[in-house]
Amino acid sequence: MDPKRDRPGGDDSAAAGLGRIARQTDQWARRINAFVRQPFPSLAVACVEDEFGRAVAIRRALADSTPENDHYRAALANNQTNLGTVFQRQGRLDEAARSMEAETTFREAIANLDELAKKHPQNAAYTVQLGSAYARLASILSGQPEKVLVSARKAIATLTADPQLADRDPSLKPVLVTAHWTAAEALAELGKHQESLSEWEAALSLAPEDRRDPLRLGKAEALAHLGKHAQAAAEAKDLAPATRGVGQPSYRLAAVFALASAAAAKDAALASGERDRLSAQYAASAISLLEQAKAAGHFKAAAERKALRDDPSIQSLRSRPEFPKWLSTVEAGSP
Repeated sequence: MDPKRDRPGGDDSAAAGLGRIARQTDQWARRINAFVRQPFPSLAVACVEDEFGRAVAIRRALADSTPENDHYRAALANNQTNLGTVFQRQGRLDEAARSMEAETTFREAIANLDELAKKHPQNAAYTVQLGSAYARLASILSGQPEKVLVSARKAIATLTADPQLADRDPSLKPVLVTAHWTAAEALAELGKHQESLSEWEAALSLAPEDRRDPLRLGKAEALAHLGKHAQAAAEAKDLAPATRGVGQPSYRLAAVFALASAAAAKDAALASGERDRLSAQYAASAISLLEQAKAAGHFKAAAERKALRDDPSIQSLRSRPEFPKWLSTVEAGSP
């Protein structure tokens, strides 16, 4: 079944005409949407938003007027998901009204897809679309980790309820990777690092090779926060070469080493000399990565310099004699 096709229940009059208009509107919106992916312009974004919004309105009218026609309901959910994605892509979700509009659109799509999935349990496409909609909703709820976690876990539960579904639908795994990833970040933000580690590991078990490095970085952060300094440092050391020339990942790896330094200094399982040696080694790696981040331009923005001054993850470095001198070079380079 193609959810983008509208098939009136035997009536080729008004409903059929609305269906054709909805399809044409949707096709026009998709063409503009491809244009929006280019490195210009806000006018096209507004056009695609208007066209998808028009398609949603038409398909909602069709679905409400013929509730027995599941094709209309599926097409409506598809358009709602497209519209929510357009809101997301605009990069304006920090605006309260736009964020609420995107969330409402995704929740409407989820409600329609949930109804269809329950009504047609044999149709795996509805289940995959439902799980994907939950995952997309989770990805737009920035700054709301509790809500992010609820949506991400609903995506995971929906997509893993049938263990054989992944074998039947190859599009499922990337969505699951994203859902586990989003859940891991939300748990880290909530300070639940053991649960976060489990989600990073779940994502890594499904991810293709070209998506693994960001997941491994998240895993290293979780290990560091849990005090597992040897494992965290090993992951960070392996990832460090790939971050050269890129500021933000270099900074995050520096924080991993700084946390590892603090954990090693308190590790009662190590002899005193070994604690000191490892702590100093990890601290040196952290400062080297901070310098790498600086060389990549990471601390040029005032907000980045403030984060550096306030970040509790690098607290253990502040007592190192070399750190104040390095910090002064960052401040000296401020505009």
